[in-house]
Amino acid sequence: MRFRDDESGQVLAVTVFCLVILSGFMALALDVGTLFRAKRNVQIAADAAAVAAAWAYAYPGKVSVTQSAYNAASANGVTNPNNVTVNQPPTSGYHTGSSYVEVIINQPNPTFFMGILTGTNSLGVSARAVAGLIPAPACILVLNSNAADAMDWQGSADLQTTNCGVQVNSTSPNAVCIQGHAQLNAPFLDITGAQNPSGKCGQNGGGLPINPGSLPMNDPFNGLTGPTPANGQCSSVNSTTTTLTGSIAGPGFGSSVCYTKTITLNGTTMGAGTYVFENGVTVSGTVTVNGGTIDVEGGQFTQGNAILNITAPTSGTYNSIALMEPASNTTDTCQDPKTTAPCIQIQFGSGSGSLQGYIYVPTGQVYMQDNGGGVEAEGIIADTMYDKSSQLTINNNYNIANAGTSVVNKVTLVE
Repeated sequence: MRFRDDESGQVLAVTVFCLVILSGFMALALDVGTLFRAKRNVQIAADAAAVAAAWAYAYPGKVSVTQSAYNAASANGVTNPNNVTVNQPPTSGYHTGSSYVEVIINQPNPTFFMGILTGTNSLGVSARAVAGLIPAPACILVLNSNAADAMDWQGSADLQTTNCGVQVNSTSPNAVCIQGHAQLNAPFLDITGAQNPSGKCGQNGGGLPINPGSLPMNDPFNGLTGPTPANGQCSSVNSTTTTLTGSIAGPGFGSSVCYTKTITLNGTTMGAGTYVFENGVTVSGTVTVNGGTIDVEGGQFTQGNAILNITAPTSGTYNSIALMEPASNTTDTCQDPKTTAPCIQIQFGSGSGSLQGYIYVPTGQVYMQDNGGGVEAEGIIADTMYDKSSQLTINNNYNIANAGTSVVNKVTLVE
């Protein structure tokens, strides 16, 4: 008998050994797959928490930045707030400004086969996200969704803006008309429809990039209207005054004064607050509003050769708005023969203005005529725009200058 040469049973031994090794690899693969899935879920929770926290910072309410992050993380499976760290501003990365929020989540995740083989029963899974307010790229927004020539630039009309673009929401194939020697110097002109290709309207003075078929933008002010005596929202009502001159203290930040007579502002310096004109307003001489909003709730806005300077409030209901004509004003004052819509004429004769904030006319037309003066603003949102020969300068993109407070900016993930 030759027992030393007997090799029976070796295949079985090798098979068992290989099965053990293969089972280990399979177990490791299952655990690693589980951990990758957990990592993905934790990243979703971190992203949601960062966005929620950034919204809470941008638009303060009853829930704090930190609690908003905890609530969003919990809704996405991370229920222990001790596993969530909220830093505002972020402590690392490329976005460390005060308008950004960083969320770091470290979540223990159980292992299965790894615990049997190595004694490791759980591994930490981490994720990081940063969200915040970023400046909107467009500071001129034409809201009308279907009008032809929703933006109409004629003659020697001249738009100069270097750090923000123009968005036209109209789906018409003739949504924009640029005629003659009109100039639009901007980083871009985005049109939901297209530019009118006809001979007179098909110009491109300034050679700006024109992008038809672009997605529309929503009205960031959501059709905001002002207080009126009828709705009882005026902080005070003045039914006697017809002329304001000299220094006016104003109603104060967060408050409003509603004038029911037709008012003339003549060489007036006005303090903070919202000035609501129910039956129109005429601007004469040099008029300055410091930290306030002029709301042409009804009647005509007449500037003529005057100088109008406004610094918009940076918080509150009228945050970012310097001059507005809401939907409640249905007075037809436009000289544009193509429309009978309400109109606010911001340029006439040698008049000029420096508006540190937005001009907001959600259902009417912003109208400019003559080249004796010019308008400097930091943003315009209107139903339609018409410029016959005037100079319009966006001298400082409001969304960038007020990145932490502008309601036109948007909350988004940045890291």
